[in-house]
Amino acid sequence: MTGSPVCAARPTSNGTSNREAETALGPLLAQARRDRGVSREEMAQVTGISPARIEAMENGDFQRLTYRVFARGFVVLYAEELGLDKAMVLEKFNAEWQGEPDFLKPPPPERRLGRALLLAAAAAAVFMLIFFLQPRHHEPPPSPETIAEPEITQPAPIPEPALPVLPPGGKP
Repeated sequence: MTGSPVCAARPTSNGTSNREAETALGPLLAQARRDRGVSREEMAQVTGISPARIEAMENGDFQRLTYRVFARGFVVLYAEELGLDKAMVLEKFNAEWQGEPDFLKPPPPERRLGRALLLAAAAAAVFMLIFFLQPRHHEPPPSPETIAEPEITQPAPIPEPALPVLPPGGKP
């Protein structure tokens, strides 16, 4: 029989199989999920990751997961739930990540302008709420001449203590 022999997946030094070491991360995640016999929707319920993000991970489209820090977190959570080796998954993720290396990249200029307009509109709305919700006083405050002096009166007399009430025929 000629042709290439079928290799069994042999463990490497870090505990992963040759097949896992040679496979890209996305297909590796998809195959691990299929091997467990669960759907993307079931994994979404277990992990809290949306099915669309799971699909992006399994397709190797990690940039759809937004910033690197979030993508890395999703991938690690998903891989751990699938029982994959975290170190191997992170190594593959770092090798395959094509997005910005810094997760703090500024938003595109058009988004910055939109945010500035949104902040200005929010500030104007708060100002208008404060202005219109203030109570309106149309009469001017009284001047010191129109304020009447309080009238000093004598204190009320203190009543004498009451006598106890006795039942009929009772003795004091």
